[in-house]
Amino acid sequence: MIIRGCVIRCADDAIVVKTTAPMTKKYGPCRNILISNCILRSHSSALKIGTETWGDIHHVTMSDCILQDCTRGIGIWSRDGGRVHDIMIHHISGNTRRYRDRVRQDSEVVVWWGKGDALFLSATPRAGVERLPGMIESVFLDNLHFVCEGAIMIAGEEACPIRNVSIRDSAFLWKRQGSLVPDCLDEQPSKRGVYPHEVPMVYIRSAEAISLEDNVSLRIDDSMKPYIREAVISEQVFLK
Repeated sequence: MIIRGCVIRCADDAIVVKTTAPMTKKYGPCRNILISNCILRSHSSALKIGTETWGDIHHVTMSDCILQDCTRGIGIWSRDGGRVHDIMIHHISGNTRRYRDRVRQDSEVVVWWGKGDALFLSATPRAGVERLPGMIESVFLDNLHFVCEGAIMIAGEEACPIRNVSIRDSAFLWKRQGSLVPDCLDEQPSKRGVYPHEVPMVYIRSAEAISLEDNVSLRIDDSMKPYIREAVISEQVFLK
């Protein structure tokens, strides 16, 4: 599958790669996908891999794209047992920001997933489900340039750590873009959900072989200094 030269503006995720249960049974893994030279604007993720991961997803490449006003830039979810691996993201620029929850005319509250996170990698169980989520490994990112409001999140669990993630030659600037300020972490949809937490530049949990090297710049604008912790936090907080 090749997606090239597209301009996509939408409320939900702009481009989604997933393996639903019936399609996985019929077709097998989702693989060999090239996304390039696109402009993506979304109130959700620009590129979403998962959440439905009943089968494997691998060899997905995204390059030379511009992302505008997304709640998340690159999001990778593992929730249903599949293995997500060999993901390559290159030469991406743009901004991510947080939006207020929206109240519809029928009074239902629409909660946006994401809090302005440039990068989000998450392997954690769904709420009310006992199966293990699956694995995320071998994710390679370089030449990323983002203005963002939320943490870079790489968060697995004890039984399914995230492995082998490399970020190189990239620049991230935390700058306030709206009226909301960082005050929580967001792992929807999952048992963890949205929860109060100090927001660091980079949050890592249950992960192995994570590298930020070769000219990675992490800067905080004065507008965000009271709200973003200038640190890379790595912790182990296990679900009960």
